[in-house]
Amino acid sequence: MLIAAMGVTTARPNILIWDICTDILLRSMRRRDLQTQYNSFCNVLRTFRREKGLNQVDIARKLRKPQSYISKVESGERRLDFVELAQLCNAMGISIVDFSKAFDKLAK
Repeated sequence: MLIAAMGVTTARPNILIWDICTDILLRSMRRRDLQTQYNSFCNVLRTFRREKGLNQVDIARKLRKPQSYISKVESGERRLDFVELAQLCNAMGISIVDFSKAFDKLAK
């Protein structure tokens, strides 16, 4: 029924269902891998901040953002684009190259 509802007709529906299930599983695995890497990304940010002896309020003031912004970034609730990452690195006094190297080591 599901296959017919999707507008797919085939003489071998079991194979199609297997392909669909496999595709869903692979997508889910890729999402978990991405989430794992993003967790590493957040850990590197947090580690650099702490190593610099800064708290979330210090960074937030430098960026003219509320402390909750930094909290959301570090928890993974708020994702950063490249420009925002560069600004955050600058506020912490690190280069984006050093950040990238640290992330690369942790993400492997």
